[in-house]
Amino acid sequence: MVEEMEDTVAILMATYNGAKYIEEQIQSIINQTYKNWQLFIRDDGSSDETLKIIKNFTNIDHRIHKITDNLGNLGPCLNFNELIKTHLEYKYIMFADQDDVWLENKIMISVNKIKNLENFNYNIPVLVYSNYYISNSSLKYKTIVYKNLNQKHLSERLLVHSWVMGCTSIINSSLAHIAVDIPKEAENHDNWLAILAAAVGEIGYVKETTMIHRIHEDNVTKNNNTNTLVNRLDRVRKMFLFGLLEKRKLMQKLNIRLTETEFEQPLVIKKYQKLLDLKGIHSILYARNNHFYAFTKKRTFLFYIQLFFSKKRGLENAKR
Repeated sequence: MVEEMEDTVAILMATYNGAKYIEEQIQSIINQTYKNWQLFIRDDGSSDETLKIIKNFTNIDHRIHKITDNLGNLGPCLNFNELIKTHLEYKYIMFADQDDVWLENKIMISVNKIKNLENFNYNIPVLVYSNYYISNSSLKYKTIVYKNLNQKHLSERLLVHSWVMGCTSIINSSLAHIAVDIPKEAENHDNWLAILAAAVGEIGYVKETTMIHRIHEDNVTKNNNTNTLVNRLDRVRKMFLFGLLEKRKLMQKLNIRLTETEFEQPLVIKKYQKLLDLKGIHSILYARNNHFYAFTKKRTFLFYIQLFFSKKRGLENAKR
């Protein structure tokens, strides 16, 4: 069975009240130049027309499947985790948001890149992500996201703050097997997959844009980045109170996972753990000397401030 599906790409889509845009997204997957794919959709309890639209597509294309279970509403991260866990037999897995639009060569470009990185060694955990457009709800005013993306020191930087979007990514079976189950301390499935690939495998980047990421009032990206003063202050408060504590817990979970899957703890993880245990100016100097910085200067500055003022005991007390 595995041999028959060796080049089949499993596309995993988590849905929730996505009726407004999901039809356009599924149609963009059907229009792909790469035809050897299977789309698996798990709905998280939609109350709009999402399920009806999905059913219509399953009736016209045998490659589209609706997942039925009794797990109820899981939320985006656990929804994708469940999808990964139940499709580990596939050699390659991609992730689809319900409200994006894929350009017609997305799968082909992604598969070619990941095969090139594997170089017939399928035991190496590999993740490939691509450039993409962001747009408004009507898909007008498109903007390319990565104009001059710095690819240096990926492992260190992704541990500080991951910019890799799951909806732009493809992973191989080796990475999928060590990724489940996703720890609750992970920001999302995107972040967890990127950390694992950077730590023990390979990450590849495709400069070519492969999809349009739609930003609107109801999607997760928009809701997580709402720029009201109250939400921004709340995010900063949580970052300074619980951020490093959560990162420490995530590193503990990561080391357990690596032990379970017989991967050695990489040097970058050891350095990052040491960084999290330092305080004051020593932590900032150590971060700078070992290339631990974020995607943007602003995010890096916030991380350094967070390091400077953090104290392990104080963070633990705050969590209680």
